[in-house]
Amino acid sequence: MQTGGNLSSLLNRKQKENNNSKKPINQKTKYEINTLLYNSCCKNVKETELFIEDETFQKFKQIVKQDEAFVEIAYNQLLHNIMNKNNSSYRYLGLLFINECMKSKKFRQLLSNEFKLFITLAVTGSEPNKTDKSTKSSANGRNNVFLKNRNSRLNNGAAAFVQILPPPERSAFQLRTKALEFIEQWNEVYGNQYASIKRGYEYIEKICKLQFPNLRRQYTERVERAIQRQEHTQQLLLNKYKKLKESELEEQLILIEVVIRETNCCLDQIVPTFDNLMKDVIGKEDNNEEEKTIVDENDEEWEEVVTENNEEEESMPTDLSAMMNDIGILTADYEITISLKDIFGDTVENVDNKVLFEICKENLREIKFSKLPVLKDFMSTLTKVELNDPNEIKERQLMLQRIIDYKNKLQEIVRKCEELKIDILPSFRKNDKSMEEIIENARKHEEEVADEIISKRKLKIQNSPQTKKKMKRK
Repeated sequence: MQTGGNLSSLLNRKQKENNNSKKPINQKTKYEINTLLYNSCCKNVKETELFIEDETFQKFKQIVKQDEAFVEIAYNQLLHNIMNKNNSSYRYLGLLFINECMKSKKFRQLLSNEFKLFITLAVTGSEPNKTDKSTKSSANGRNNVFLKNRNSRLNNGAAAFVQILPPPERSAFQLRTKALEFIEQWNEVYGNQYASIKRGYEYIEKICKLQFPNLRRQYTERVERAIQRQEHTQQLLLNKYKKLKESELEEQLILIEVVIRETNCCLDQIVPTFDNLMKDVIGKEDNNEEEKTIVDENDEEWEEVVTENNEEEESMPTDLSAMMNDIGILTADYEITISLKDIFGDTVENVDNKVLFEICKENLREIKFSKLPVLKDFMSTLTKVELNDPNEIKERQLMLQRIIDYKNKLQEIVRKCEELKIDILPSFRKNDKSMEEIIENARKHEEEVADEIISKRKLKIQNSPQTKKKMKRK
């Protein structure tokens, strides 16, 4: 008896020590938690906008993480106050906070002790009662089938349970659906640790006959469909890449090269570049220095040769450094910008350059609506296709570089046309003969440019040293 008394006294002492060791709850923090939850779940709530902002969740978690006592305060406020409200919108928002709190071990322990109450408040609902406004219509036989039968398996046309959730109807359906989703997740993660959660899951499925969303199976099916789509897409891209590699890319680049040369030729005739002007001037001076021909009235030609030792006539310097020294520039550190706008002014379409403008307009239309989209499609194919062979990867990089170069050339032409205020050729009717003639002339000119490119390539091959050696051997 004495030993028993000693044990009881020791237990009482330890209990008093534990009670004394508990920190007093900060009333200010408690008020802050309750106010935050009430304002987020029950104040100014719209049925069509049931969500909690991330900032509110972050603020709530920062407060609750400070002490387990705050977790218990949040639990009591959510389950015993907000989830008991006769409004499914309030309960839905409270459910979102409960799901966030399930990461806390203390909160899971508290909820597992009253998991049956949670199922009643979030899934099955309470029994109809005439004194309760939220269930009065059900008790009078005017039950809303939407709240009772939705999302359930029916046996012989009868509902599996007669409890209902409070209005509004839309929020009630959202509450039940989201609660089933969360309970399924909690059962997968915490079902083995907390028997009440597992029993609650089985009760909903077998007794209440409610169907869970089966998120794991849906996720697996989505992943499988995504993999199949990816494989199918890669197969299509691989086939397209092979066509590009074989002939399609080279054919398109030749056509684009023709358009580029033709358009640049027209633009140079409309507004000559500084390089072309200098070439013309230097070419004329070279011809004058070689010889001067004088024709008299009797059609007799006299050739006057220019001597190198003529001191009276100053020779034109051909070296760039000599030209810079003559105009007073002693070093090459200067940067000189020469604008031809003052010389040519604003170029306007007139009778003399109308054909050139029409060709540029037609080519500009083709560049914007045909050539650039084609190059963009080629780049998309080459960047998305998956290749494993290192040689194939290297070849793809070279193809991409070529496409980028041609794309930059086309964009430069578009920029020049915009500077000259050349717009896309407007649509025309088929019976417009003048416009058809212009387009036909432009196509003929394009064919001539293509023939000229081919002939130049042939001449270059014929004049190459290798070809001459072969001719000598023969």
